[in-house]
Amino acid sequence: MQIFAESFTLSAVDVDGKVFDEVSRGVFTNDGVTLLMDYHTGLFCHKKMDRVNIAIFTEEEDFTEKDIPEKYAYLMGNGVVYQTKTDGNRQIIDISFSGLLVNINVETSRIKVPQAHKRLYIGVEGAKNT
Repeated sequence: MQIFAESFTLSAVDVDGKVFDEVSRGVFTNDGVTLLMDYHTGLFCHKKMDRVNIAIFTEEEDFTEKDIPEKYAYLMGNGVVYQTKTDGNRQIIDISFSGLLVNINVETSRIKVPQAHKRLYIGVEGAKNT
């Protein structure tokens, strides 16, 4: 089940320096949402200032990995929420995808918070220019 989908600009890469040879941390932004995502540099083909669509899926209501659309060129699975915080009308969610981290800072109305102990997936595709 899709719980989040937005278009972003990859605004910055490795702001705090590069820690691992084949992993970078991207800062994805749009109007009202900031998403930090660790990704494998050999598999993730987007560059700074590229527009991308990012969606998060959860295994709820009989939804499984095979139900994710094939349009996502970069897909991470086995995600687990390890921390959530509420700050006013904003939700901050930290997810680990087998050690690759994702942090989402979003208005609560723009995301369905996943149920505890449900496996998550995140997919990224290039956005069409409009």
